[in-house]
Amino acid sequence: MEELVVARNLKEQIKFIGRVSQEEMAVELNKAHVFVTVSTTDGDVVSLVEAIACGNYCIVSDIPANHNWIQSGVNGFFVPLFDASELAKTIEKTVYQYKELKELSVDWNHSIIHSTGNWDKNMEQAEMLYSQLIKNKK
Repeated sequence: MEELVVARNLKEQIKFIGRVSQEEMAVELNKAHVFVTVSTTDGDVVSLVEAIACGNYCIVSDIPANHNWIQSGVNGFFVPLFDASELAKTIEKTVYQYKELKELSVDWNHSIIHSTGNWDKNMEQAEMLYSQLIKNKK
């Protein structure tokens, strides 16, 4: 990938940052405009939730886990699995329409993170469920 970026003169537009701490990830996500993840399977995409929390417009693979977080055309776009051409078109469309799309996504991203993506709230719910399971087991 890095060789392809160099060959296509995209070094100014694309940065490979490698492994970073969670704090550094937040810094990098806040610098980004668009977040792309094209995983083929996932239970819940933590990096996607982090990107949404940082206000990124997201381009994601069309898998069930991503439907929990993205409303197509509002805070991101879905692309079919293994369709590099559609991915490229969607990235290009997003970059050129970014300001309009960003305005649409701000309120949605804020509300979804506070209602669904709240770590403390989710952990409280998980703890309650585990407690109920333990209680029912006795």
